[in-house]
Parts: sequence; C-alpha cells; structure tokens
Amino acid sequence: MGPSFAAKEFKALYDEKCDNYVVILYGSLAATGKGHMTDVAIENELKPKKVAFIWKPNETLTFHVNGMTIKAMKGEAEVGQETYYSVGGGAIITDSELEKCKGPYKKTFSPVYSLSTMNGIMRWCRKTGLKICDMVYESEGEGIREYLTEVWNTMSRCVSIGLEGKGVLPGGLNLPRKAHDMYRAAQRSNEMISHNAYLFAYALAVAENNAGGEVVVTAPTCGACGIVPGVLYYMRHHNPDVTDDDIIDALAVAGVIGNIAKVNASISGAEAGCQAEVGVACAMAAGAATFLMGGSTEQIEYAAGMAIEHMLGLTCDPVKGLVQVPCIERNAMAAGRALECAEYALMTNTFHLISYDEVVLTMILTGEDIEDSLRETSRAGLAQTYNLDDMARKQRWRDLKSQLIGIQRRSSINVQWGQHTEPGDSSEEQPAEHASEVQHVAESPKQDSEGMPIDTRTEEDKMIMLNRNSDYDSFYYVCLFEMMIGMKGAGKEGMER
Repeated sequence: MGPSFAAKEFKALYDEKCDNYVVILYGSLAATGKGHMTDVAIENELKPKKVAFIWKPNETLTFHVNGMTIKAMKGEAEVGQETYYSVGGGAIITDSELEKCKGPYKKTFSPVYSLSTMNGIMRWCRKTGLKICDMVYESEGEGIREYLTEVWNTMSRCVSIGLEGKGVLPGGLNLPRKAHDMYRAAQRSNEMISHNAYLFAYALAVAENNAGGEVVVTAPTCGACGIVPGVLYYMRHHNPDVTDDDIIDALAVAGVIGNIAKVNASISGAEAGCQAEVGVACAMAAGAATFLMGGSTEQIEYAAGMAIEHMLGLTCDPVKGLVQVPCIERNAMAAGRALECAEYALMTNTFHLISYDEVVLTMILTGEDIEDSLRETSRAGLAQTYNLDDMARKQRWRDLKSQLIGIQRRSSINVQWGQHTEPGDSSEEQPAEHASEVQHVAESPKQDSEGMPIDTRTEEDKMIMLNRNSDYDSFYYVCLFEMMIGMKGAGKEGMER
C-alpha cells in the first residue's frame, strides 16, 4: 500500500514530463516485493507508461529497510527522482521529509494527538471523567465518526465477502481458503467450540481477502488486517447488547492504541518483526473488546499491554514473500488472544508491573535485536525451510537421519536428549543394540560416497544423545518415515539411500 501511494504521489509530479519510469526497490521491500504484489501495485498507479524494476534485496537504505527510488525518464535522460520509505500501514515518508522525524527509534510519524502515551491519556481520562474515544472525537473534530463508520462498513463487507470465498489463493503456494469451511463448521459445532470457530472464521475471511488482493482496512497493516475486524465483527454479531455506535467508539479506542505504538515504536514488520504488526493489531483488538465489555480505561490499558507483551519477539518470515504463511493463521490466533486478554483484564484487578508504554518501548528494542533475516526478508525461518530446493531438501533429511544416530546437524546446537554421562565419564556404557551404529559414526571417513563432508569435530561437541531408556521408539520411526517422504522426489535411488 505504501509503494502504491508513493507511485501515485510521484506520478502527480512528473507524469507530464516523462515517457517511462524506473523503480528501484531496496531491502525488505525488494525481498518480499513480488510476494506482496508491490510491482503490480506500482504499475497500476503509473500506467499506461512503461515501468522498469530494479530489485536490490541485499542493499538497504540508511533510514528504513523498506526503501524505494522512483525515477522519471524522458528516453534515457532522467528528469526527476525521489526516494520513499514505506514505514507501515500505508504511510510513506520521503528523503526530503526526514528532518521532520524527531525522537528516538526512528519516529517516522508526527503525533496525531497532543497526547501520544497511554499514561498521558489515562491521566486525561481521570481528570476529565471522559473515555478514550471522547479524546479522539475532541481532537479530530467533525467528520471523524462518519469516517469511522466508513471504516466499519468496509470491515464488515470484507468479512462477508471473505466468508463466501472458495478455492486457492494466488501466488503459487496453492493455499486453500479456510474461512468459509471454518464458518460452516462453527454453525454445526456445539457452543463450547463454536465461540472460537466463529472468531477464527471472521479473522481468516479478512486475511484471506488481503492475500487475494482485495480491499481491506489496514489495522494497523495489511499483514495484520484480519484481527481487529474479526474481533469487532464477532462482538457485534454475537452480543445482542453491542450496537454499531458501540463499534464506532471501540474503533476509536483501537486507533489510539495503534497510534501510540506507531508514533513511539513501529508497526512495520520489516523494521521490528511481526510483533509490530500482529502484536500491535492484537493490542488494538484487545483494547477495543475490553471497551465493549464495559472495561475501564485502566483495564483497556492492561489488556492492550498484555497482548503485545505475549507476542514480543515474534518474527516476520513469510513463505515466498506472500502474506499467507504464517500470516493468515497468525491473524486468527491473535484474534483469539485479543479476546483472552480482554477477559483476563476484566476478571482480575488491574495491577501489573509493566505499563503499555513500557511494553511498546520493549517491542522496538526487541525488534532491533531480531536478526535482520527474520524481519520480512523471506530468507530465514519458515521461509527458509520451505524454499529449500530438491538437493538441499535431500541433504536436510540426510542430516536429520545422521542427527538421530548421534551427529549434530547444526553447529549452533549443543543439546543432549534424555539421560547422559558427563564428558569423561565412561561409567555408563552404550546399549549393545546401538553400539555398532555409534561406533560407525565415530569412525566415519571425512567424506561420504557422494563426496559430502562429514563433521569431524569431537564427539563431545557434535553428539546428540538419544534417550537411553528407549529403543529408538516411535520418534525414530516417525522421523524416518518423514525422511522417506522427503526423498520421494529423488526417485528410487533416493528412497533406497
């Protein structure tokens, strides 16, 4: 969404002066751009003129990992350019605007309200006797309720459309839509489990619409767009006392919670991991739900802080760069977590050591500690596992098999399973039935028959001991079966090996 807005803004400045465009995408924006249909969004804004894309996933601009440069070209001559940063939730900032960014931790947003901390807002509420939503109405002025009504209507339509969606999502993963089936299952289920099933269905419906390139509301981002609508739709349609007017007030509350995180930390998965997207969305939904359940301002703050607190460290590792796996399921799970946080905050006193403001600060600090590859690059985590090519997949299964008989697969792992002896202690002997296998591993040549290197570190460093009280039990056979499945594509030779 941010790149789309950037392209629209740039076109208004240079379209009459050029006959084609060059777009350079950097960092995470380039790494996941095709999966997020970034190029499609940009082309749609710049058409009918031709657009050439240059992808630089391994080059990151100084200010933000989601950077892009657009050049207006007249033939081969450049007539203008601008660098934009997509900083989350569709918001963009240009190089020329960077001087406006004040404060620590890359504050990329100017405060919408005079109060930009939850502690400050709670003091205002206590002083005036008013609610969080009242602060929004006073600050925004006329028209804000109409705008929030439009937002709610869009969310509701998105849920309704998503519940009817069938087939597989575009992008190449062939991921089937689940919202429709989940909704039907909820209708057939008993009351004990239908509570969650309905909630999951509503969140899935919106997240799947986003994955299908349909209209959604960023709440606060496209990747986390199903959480707030899912919770609010559930509250509206499964609680007869909740009205549309109540939902509008709840949306105002949710917006304040998201704005605090946006101004003081980040809502960008590329900058701070999925905790900044799904975590913040969960906090927004938890606060809104607490409000609808009659919670106080203090309980709203508690629920919101708890929601982010329990998602600290969540990485952003979309498979193939698509907002599908694990993103869609995370939307459903976070919607459930939001309601749990609301109920917890309502059922206990509001005493807690860490405030919402402190959790937000912790989130951005944690985000900076998350490995770069796990912040929306599709180079690590689940994305890495899925993207293994055939040869790498074969080698991975071979390594796992070796691990099961004693050789450590990764140098970063140094674990032992079950009972074991300390280094140098030979009082416990190897079971006779496994002694030959372990001895074989210890005496392995430096290269196998295929020329693959064999780990030559000391046994102490590379050994992962199986539980000596088991006889390789079902765990071994399950893993061996999975290895056989993994080698299926290698033909008969691979299966035999």
